[in-house]
Amino acid sequence: MKKIFYCLFLIVLPTLNVLGQKDLNSREPLQLEVKDAAPISVKELWKGIEGSYQFVISKESYQIVHSKSLYDLIMSSRKKDEDIRMTIDEYTVLFLPAENTLSSSSFVELEPVIYSK
Repeated sequence: MKKIFYCLFLIVLPTLNVLGQKDLNSREPLQLEVKDAAPISVKELWKGIEGSYQFVISKESYQIVHSKSLYDLIMSSRKKDEDIRMTIDEYTVLFLPAENTLSSSSFVELEPVIYSK
């Protein structure tokens, strides 16, 4: 009797284990839900850093596109103690004051775009 029970146990246990497993490749991606939060538009992102950057453009009729990737570049490039000047394209240089400069009481917000000759 014990042998029969033991044999059934050895047959049934692996079967239950296989049935209970899920295919890891077919799992749904994890989705996080943030309550009471609306998605932030690119325009709102740029509004949040207004005055803390400046595009210096050398061509009078040229305009820079305020994209999410350019916003991300600004956020990742700023240094704590060093001002940054970065060439964006053939007509545009980005100026980023250091974090310490921005937090200074004497800091005056920058115009977002200036044209130089």
